[in-house]
Formats: sequence, C-alpha cells, structure tokens
Amino acid sequence: MEGSNDKLDLILTKCFDDKFHWQLLMVFLCAVGSMHTCTFQVASNFYRVEVPYYCVDWTYGNDDNSTESQTVGNDRKGDSCASSCARWVFNYSQLDVSSSIQESYNLTCGDEMFMQIHATVYFIGLGLGSLFGGHLGDRIGRVKIIRISNFVTASLCATMALTNSYLIHVTSYTIISGFIGTIWIAAYAYTTEIGTIKLRAKVAASLAVALCSGYIACGLIALVLPNWRHLLIVISLFQFICFGITLFMDESPRWLWSQKRYIEIHEAWINAVKVEGLFKRQNSNESQEELFAMLIQECKPRQNFLENVVSDFKNIFFLSSVNEEDSEDTKLTSENESLIGVYKYPRIVMRIIMLTIYWVSTYLMYFGVLFGAQLFGQQIHLFTILQGLGAVTGAVLSFFIINLAGRKLVSLLSLACLSVCFFICIIFPSSMRMIILPATLLARICLEIVGFLIFLWPSEMMPTTIRTSVLGLFSFVSRVTSMLVPFIETLDVYWESLPLLILAVISVGTIIPVLFLPETKNEQLPGNLKEGNEFGTKREEIDAAVESEVKLKEELDRS
Repeated sequence: MEGSNDKLDLILTKCFDDKFHWQLLMVFLCAVGSMHTCTFQVASNFYRVEVPYYCVDWTYGNDDNSTESQTVGNDRKGDSCASSCARWVFNYSQLDVSSSIQESYNLTCGDEMFMQIHATVYFIGLGLGSLFGGHLGDRIGRVKIIRISNFVTASLCATMALTNSYLIHVTSYTIISGFIGTIWIAAYAYTTEIGTIKLRAKVAASLAVALCSGYIACGLIALVLPNWRHLLIVISLFQFICFGITLFMDESPRWLWSQKRYIEIHEAWINAVKVEGLFKRQNSNESQEELFAMLIQECKPRQNFLENVVSDFKNIFFLSSVNEEDSEDTKLTSENESLIGVYKYPRIVMRIIMLTIYWVSTYLMYFGVLFGAQLFGQQIHLFTILQGLGAVTGAVLSFFIINLAGRKLVSLLSLACLSVCFFICIIFPSSMRMIILPATLLARICLEIVGFLIFLWPSEMMPTTIRTSVLGLFSFVSRVTSMLVPFIETLDVYWESLPLLILAVISVGTIIPVLFLPETKNEQLPGNLKEGNEFGTKREEIDAAVESEVKLKEELDRS
C-alpha cells in the first residue's frame, strides 16, 4: 500500500511502538473506564422483575354517580383490576430480589406492558446510540466520545435511581443504553489503534476481560444491596469514577493523524516518553523530536476550547471546508471519507455486508444461549455471576489463541462449537442438567470469543476514517434484528426445540460469510477508504507473483 499510511506507520513504528508501558497504561485506563457498561447492562436483571401482587384495600363507587368509596376485604376474588385499589401488596417470597420497578412505579392493572416496554427501549437506544455514536467517534475522536458518554451515563443513572416518574426513568434508561453502545464501539476501536501489530489482539482481549468482569461485579453488588435504587446509586458512583479515569487517556495517534492534528500527536508522544521514563532509562529522542518538528510545521495551530467545539460540530455535520491548496490527504478527510463515500469501493461494501450477517447472527445466538437461565430458577445472582465467569473465560482464551491461530480460524471453530452446543440442547431434555448446564456454559464461552471478534476483526479490517461508523452500523442492524428473538421463542408451541434448531442453523450458516473475509493477523491497519479497499489483496498479489516467478524459473531450467 502506498500513500499517507506508509508515513503514518513510520511515525507510529519510530515513535510509539517502543512505548510499551504507555500502550499498556492507555489500554488499562480505557478498559477500567468502560467496565461500568456491562455492570449497568445486567443490573436490569435485579429491578425489571415481574412480581406477583394482590390488593388488600379495594375501593369502588357505590353507583355510577357516587363519589363515595367502600373498602372490600383482601379475600376478594375474580378480576383484580375490576375496581380501583388503594393498596397493592407485592409478594417477593418466591423471588431472589426484594424490590422492583413494578412496585416502585405501580405498574399494575394493565400497566404491566410498561415492563416489556422497558426491555424493548434498551435495544432501541442501544441500536440508535451505536449508529450515531459510531459516527461521532470518527468525527470528534475516540477518547472524547468515551468521556462524554461516561459523564452522561453516570448522571442519568443517578436520575433513574432518584426519580419517582416512570417516564423520566425509562427515558434516562433509553439514553444510557445508547451511550453504552457508543462506549463499546469507541473503546474497541481505540484499543485496536493504540497497540502494535503483535499486541492488538491481546490489548483488545484485555478490554473484553474488563468488560465481562462488570457482569460479576453487578451480581456481587446486588447481593449486598437488594434495593434497586441503592444498586443504581452505587453504579452511578462507579460511572463517575470511570469518567475521571478517562480524563488521563491520550487520544489515538492514528485518529489524530487522519485529522492532521500533529501537535496533539506530539503531546501524546511526550506523555508516552514520560511514562516510559518511569520504568526504564530512555534512549535519545532527538531524531523523534526532529520528526515531529517537521510535521508540526505542516499543520495549523492548536485550537482553543471554543474553537474545538465549533470544529467538532462542523465535523459531525460535514460542514468543514476543504481549501484548494490543501493536499490530497487532507481532502480525503472530507465527506467522501465517510460511510457516504463507501459505495465507490466494492470490496469494502461486500465486507460490510458479510460482517453485518456475522454481527446479526452473533446477537441472535447471544439471546439463544440464555436458554440455560431456566436451570437456575429464580437464582438471578448465581446465574449472572456464572454467565460473567463464562464470559471472562472466553475473553481470557481470546487473549491467548487469537494471535496464535488468527481471527478467521478462531471464528470458524467457535461457530462450529456453538452449533454443537445447540444440538446437544436439542437432543437431550432440559431435565438432564449435568449435560445441559455444561453445554450452556461452553456456548457462553464460545459466544464471548465470537462476540469479541465481531469488534476486533472489523476494527482491523475497516479504515481509520470510518472505523467506528461501520461498527455503529453493525451494532444498529444487529440490535434491531435481535428484537426477533421473542418471536423465535414463541415457535416452541409447534416443537419445544424448534427455537434452538433455528439458532443452530444460524450458527452453521454464519460460517459461510466468515470464509470470505480476509485474515487481519499481523496486518497494518488501513488508513483511508482506498487502502481499506486494497486491504487483504496485497498478500495475494505477492503470492501470485512469487508463484509465477517460480513457474517461469522452472520452465527456463527445463529449456
């Protein structure tokens, strides 16, 4: 590949690749600063719980025109919503929780549908937030959008805990879910860009381990704090801490390069030098300083806060102007270097289609894997902790095997293993827990590996200028289609195992598009759409040229 990316790779190799401790520090800050997302995600298991209830104080009019009320004994039978009730009693004796939003917001007598609405808006917010947040990540930066998202989620989580209005509660929940999707996309893009070629998979796997640890943390916190309002207050405090942690993160040098912000790249390099100086004695950095001095002469002065806000606004809505005297690389960062201009690059379009299928299938299977939840009955804490352990195990395995075997092979093996787990649950009855439970946990481990790869693999395959935008598109489409899961579950009226059979077929079918995706192991990240379109073809061209040269040499030897 030729162009600006060669110069970029030279800068990163010369100035950042030897900053090993700085890279680890940035990944650590990003991972810890994003951990709260999974903690909040599973917290709904402990407060969106339908609780049996009955009335102990009935009131109703003596006639149609009467305003007088009469109290009826608590042994009233029949339609519990035929008359108004002055006091409901919620029975938690058979549940593993002691509070629910159903009681807090009095979702009774037909209002139970708002419980389902509460679950649905999560997917809507997550999908729309991922789509818009992915665009923001490409336009204003990875770290900036993570900081904004952390602050908003912390503020609105506290609002959810304190408000007595269901409308405010569910609106805050929807917005938080959108920003959570944004954090995931920006965090995976950031860790992919911050690490060297050999470290990329490992640092991204470290992020996955931290995120999955959030599941376990939520289960443990909920054991101590059974009241859902107290639980959300603690999570909100955790989110504010995560926001403070992200203030120490440096922006991705790759993204800064795509925006011609060389001064900020230099500042990140200075911070990297300081971090390395804490661990080892640094060699002379004079040549690197000279390199940055040459770059800084080519860029505009750093903007102040207000100018930065205005510039971000223009970038979001493609209002930034491109001058005729600007270089070709600068012009590439205009509107054409976005999803709008992807249609000109057929390879990228085909890969986006195949990766979308990969994402959609993964999220459909994710909810199918939860078939093991019934084995735990109402033991929500145990189920959440075990699911978290399965996810962490999958993330840890990813840390060791993805760099060794490659993205494609690990994806294929994980999808095949998932199919086997689904078929095991089809063949054996749910009463055989000694077989079904291990299959469920193994499926959760494999799914975590696949779930990790749907972030890492596209992040390495897609160019820097559209990396988070494409991830946001994948997330949006997969979240929308995951709403089909409840309808798939209803098919069990025809055959108990039909939903699992459909998910098994999906798992097998996903292998086909994966076969056509290029391997990204040990490959440089593409910088712009042109390089992204050529990605994966250079190695094939070299192999073909070598093979042709060998054949030619053999023919000459024969002659």
